[in-house]
Amino acid sequence: MQGKKDPEQKIFYSVSLGELVPDDHPVRRLAKVLDLSFIYAATRWYYSHEGKPSIDPVVLFKLYILGYFFGISSERQILREARVNLAYRWYLGYDIDEQLPDHSIMTKSRYRFPKEVFAQLFARIVGLCREAGLISGDYHFVDSTLVKANASKDSFGSKLKSEDEYLADLEKGEGKQFHGSAFDGEVDPEKMGRRRERNRKNDDYVSGSDPDARMISRSGKGTFSAYKGHVCVDRKRRVILSVDGSVATDDED
Repeated sequence: MQGKKDPEQKIFYSVSLGELVPDDHPVRRLAKVLDLSFIYAATRWYYSHEGKPSIDPVVLFKLYILGYFFGISSERQILREARVNLAYRWYLGYDIDEQLPDHSIMTKSRYRFPKEVFAQLFARIVGLCREAGLISGDYHFVDSTLVKANASKDSFGSKLKSEDEYLADLEKGEGKQFHGSAFDGEVDPEKMGRRRERNRKNDDYVSGSDPDARMISRSGKGTFSAYKGHVCVDRKRRVILSVDGSVATDDED
């Protein structure tokens, strides 16, 4: 006979969160191979010895790992997903009825902890990959890409320059008609290559919310604020060995 599900919810449940997370789920593998207990010693100096206990720093770094591992770039979205995902809750050590921290705690941690603390976590993960034989060490690939910045066009305003900077700009502009060369004389068509003209507005404007962002123009993508991301990857299993960032320029392909 045809069945019909009763949507009425129970008031009390007798279930273990661990029983609801499959044995082959990625978070179980993460918990097994990645010991984050060193985070306590690495972050101890950035907390007061008195007052209300903070959110567990290991939980904060686990949230960042979940965001990267599952492709969630927003801190707000990471916590939103963790509230409804039982596997995430199990990995973080929060039971079904426990309230997760607010997303703002992740933002504050990026200001509380220096980049050296995050670099220790990165180095620890690369070391585990090396121990597992996932890194060949013979060939590495390095590439760069544009990373969109969270800075709107409206945040850009005129940059205040010192007298010396203004005079230097005037001096550099004399006798130059093309970016990158002090043109004086006839143009040789054989030596003229196709070059994307640099967006000179970045010399005169700066974002008030993110001074490191630059305005970039790309065909078909319009104009947007961005950085330049540089990544070094090992050839064997494409393990990321090094990451760096720089100011994006509009004269690069």
